[in-house]
Amino acid sequence: MKNSTRALWILSICVLSACVLSACVKTEQPPAPVSARAIPEMTESPSSPAESVISQIGHYASVSEGRMASVKSAAVNVSASVSGVCDGSLIRPLKCTGGVISTVWNGCLDRNSLIATGGVTDRFTVDATAAGDDDACNASLHPPGLTQDGVSMVRQIPMMSYDFGVAWKGNPLQGGKLVIDTAPPPAWDGTTFDPKGTVVSRQGLKRKIKINGLHEHLTSFSGKVIYDYSHSGEIIMTGALATADRSIDSGSQLVTWNNSSSTKIIHTFANDLAGNPVRWASTRCCFPVQGQVTSVYSGQVSGTTVMTFTGCAKANFVGLDGVKTPVSLSRCL
Repeated sequence: MKNSTRALWILSICVLSACVLSACVKTEQPPAPVSARAIPEMTESPSSPAESVISQIGHYASVSEGRMASVKSAAVNVSASVSGVCDGSLIRPLKCTGGVISTVWNGCLDRNSLIATGGVTDRFTVDATAAGDDDACNASLHPPGLTQDGVSMVRQIPMMSYDFGVAWKGNPLQGGKLVIDTAPPPAWDGTTFDPKGTVVSRQGLKRKIKINGLHEHLTSFSGKVIYDYSHSGEIIMTGALATADRSIDSGSQLVTWNNSSSTKIIHTFANDLAGNPVRWASTRCCFPVQGQVTSVYSGQVSGTTVMTFTGCAKANFVGLDGVKTPVSLSRCL
């Protein structure tokens, strides 16, 4: 009887030990797919409308200067812009045909996992006293760009898409998708837009950028709409980035319709307190470093914001609540 009891105790201890040991064994789980990894959800920054128009103006100013050979990512400064396989000089034809030249990005990939698709069409025209359309077009493919008075270029964007990869850790656009075109649908208040594109022209030392209609639609990695902007207006530029003296004539205005929030925003470009206009004053920075933008809101949101540029990719932003905060600019298309 004693032997039987002892055997039963031994068996019980063995079973219990086995259960404890098996419970302590860690089961290895396969790594989660990229789509399931935690990516911070985007939100629309209070400074996004002003940043958006500055980005687009910088883009078209560069176009007018012949800097059409690359697509820049949403980087802090020009040194981090896209190069290599997303370089337009590798994709863009070497010559114009009938004053027209097109760029197709074909899903090129940059080192930050940005995928560019879609493309643009640039159509050059000249007045009777200038050279032929093809001559003006070919002369404008590279700096110094629009060098002749009477030369104009119309850029049409049927669709251009930037997919910002999940590798963009720390960037506010990580995992997002930005789609741009020049044929916006009617705005939230019924305003319609001319789909002819953006016209860039030169008269003397001035260059005029007329945005007839420009549409930007940003979605997050999860598919959430972050903003839906439509822009229109006219900007007068002086100087060029290559000589570190590109500026916007004070008093120029652009209008943004934020269709996501039923808001209309009038942006006015003005001198800062030191008397400086909105100016690009460094050949190595694709952001303004001086001047300010005052944005007046109406519609579902009302009030005024002010963005004052203080350095490359740096600005002070006074929001609708009147609070001033430093911001880091992240869009340099």
